[in-house]
Amino acid sequence: MSGRPADLPSYSNPPLDEVVLGVQFEPVAGYGSVMAKDVWLLFAEEFPQIQEHPPLTPQFEIFGREGSRSAQPSIKLTTPPMRGRLWFVSNDDNHLIQFQDDRFLLNWRRRPNGIEYPRFEGTSSALAEYLRRLNDLFTKALGTGLTINQAEATYINVIPVEQFEQAGSFFNVLKLDDIVTEGFNFNFTEVLRDEAHKPFARLHHEFSTGFYNDASKGKVLRLGLTCRGRPSNTGIVGAIDFLTTARENIVRRFSQLATEEAEQSWGRET
Repeated sequence: MSGRPADLPSYSNPPLDEVVLGVQFEPVAGYGSVMAKDVWLLFAEEFPQIQEHPPLTPQFEIFGREGSRSAQPSIKLTTPPMRGRLWFVSNDDNHLIQFQDDRFLLNWRRRPNGIEYPRFEGTSSALAEYLRRLNDLFTKALGTGLTINQAEATYINVIPVEQFEQAGSFFNVLKLDDIVTEGFNFNFTEVLRDEAHKPFARLHHEFSTGFYNDASKGKVLRLGLTCRGRPSNTGIVGAIDFLTTARENIVRRFSQLATEEAEQSWGRET
């Protein structure tokens, strides 16, 4: 894993609201909900609060004739696994782990307490350590470690606006100046290719409008960028290497989408 590229755009005050880094892995034979407490105990000191949520469905980026879009795995007539997604939440509420039998995600969320995003380097290092703990637990208890089949990075940006028509002031693809805009929600994807021009990931762009939870605070634009694909190998190091490349692609695309005026307002540094 290399350091941050010197030419990668950086901002002193980005509109970043949430970052998610994580992996999907093959369900480990023998794992059941009875082991959920053992998993939580790996992280309980840093993430003492627990919440339960519906499970995430498996997602795979597939390329070629059948890979025009993200694909769900084919249906198999087998006994369904015991599923459920747990959130382990830090006391400051800025960080959380999402865990289920085939997924592990680490979130940073902006909160009123003012704790800043610890940057990708800190978050990815923490994720690698947490994955090592989980891998060690599964190896010792079940005889099998993690086999990672996808990795993903998501950056969610939230920008306050007075009117949705202002979108074009922030992003080049949203020129709505002459349209009285009630709202919008659209997305598109692009295939990312390596130096040999082979596809290795897909970058998802999601633009939408909305309001703060407290509607009196006004309107917002939301841009979510998600990069997902299969790492070069099934281990933790391969996943972190993929996420490092994913972050770079997300940041560069964000900068290309943003107007020069917007970048200046967000404190473009490099």
